[in-house]
Amino acid sequence: MPALPASIREVLEGGSRKQILASINQRLLLVNNELIHLDSGRRLLVSGEDSEQVSSKAAHVELSAEQLARAALQLVGTDASEGIVLYLPPSNFVATSINMPGVSKDHLISALKLQADNLFPSFADSLDLTLGGNPVSDDGDSIALWFVEKTKNSLFEAFKNVDLFLVAVAPRNLIDLDQNAVVDIDSRGGTLIELANGSLSSWLHINQLDLHDADLNGQWLDSLEALTSQTLLKLNGIESFSKIDHSKISADYCFIPNGAMQVRKREEKGRNIGLAAGAFVFLLLLGSIPFLIQSYQFRTLASKLTAQRIESADARENRSVVVNFENEWGLITDFPLQEVQLAMFTLQNILQPDQLASLELAEGVIKIQGISADPQAILQRLEQDPMFTEVVFSRATNNSRYYIDLRLSTVNFAGYMVRYFPDA
Repeated sequence: MPALPASIREVLEGGSRKQILASINQRLLLVNNELIHLDSGRRLLVSGEDSEQVSSKAAHVELSAEQLARAALQLVGTDASEGIVLYLPPSNFVATSINMPGVSKDHLISALKLQADNLFPSFADSLDLTLGGNPVSDDGDSIALWFVEKTKNSLFEAFKNVDLFLVAVAPRNLIDLDQNAVVDIDSRGGTLIELANGSLSSWLHINQLDLHDADLNGQWLDSLEALTSQTLLKLNGIESFSKIDHSKISADYCFIPNGAMQVRKREEKGRNIGLAAGAFVFLLLLGSIPFLIQSYQFRTLASKLTAQRIESADARENRSVVVNFENEWGLITDFPLQEVQLAMFTLQNILQPDQLASLELAEGVIKIQGISADPQAILQRLEQDPMFTEVVFSRATNNSRYYIDLRLSTVNFAGYMVRYFPDA
């Protein structure tokens, strides 16, 4: 992943975050020590006290991760197979304002993590942070939310111990990002936020004890009066949360425990192994297609050859009879026929009006002697006749007497001897 370009890495990592958040189908919300199951409306007092007594108290009771996990198990039940998101009071989170125009979200998060020690010098534990994905102002102002990483992971382990899968932890005042402004008031104090394009533009928190201070309380009231009642959503008590839309989950302001991410990575690894195996099988099948085609063609041609052999059985049998006859009687039937009578008539037509003095014929070779006023013309006429070949003067002419040797083109005694008498 680090070797990929930043744009591709952002898409892949963002997609993984969205996929794990998409597995959420149970929503729990904590208000004044009372845990609410938003999907069913069931609620449970985590401290074990009566609901009316707790609501009348100003002091807040700190709850452990194990207490929240046991209460979640009673509300959700053991049949929950998907993920859970836990909405905690905004006082569990810390907001810081940053101004770094022109810096991308990934680089901004990395820079803030490096500055965490300077931003919180007296805090020793590690902090996790989230940052909105949409720009809220042209000058680069943004709000970063911080949450204790140890608390986040301890909540995951506590839920895991009761067989529940905690996917994310988020501030309850960011349950609906379509609002313009939200004020959340509980036994810990109040938190006023403003939103623009689904991202935080301001975060103002006041503790319950500070409300008794005249100056601080005055500043708090002035901030509330600056917002009209039409744009301000007031969250004060359990009933106020039932009136807002909680079906959407913001991927930007959710804190995902390390254990949940590891589970997701194991799932992705298993899926990738399955995809790799499938791709290997597909490539193997794709590579075997030519061999399968060749095998099919071979079987088809073999079947055709078998059928043709069956059809040509009679012809091959007759051919074998002919071959056997030729092998047995070829010595006689293939003996070269010199056709002496046809050769004599042909020579007579060529030599007229001249006459031969002598003629010898042996194994297709003819030797002739005669007298002619133009022996060269006789030689040319013999060469032009297709019945004769290799026509040459065997001796020089003397007093118009010529000696010519020639061969019958239809007779091949040398081939006959090589075929039937190779050792002769």
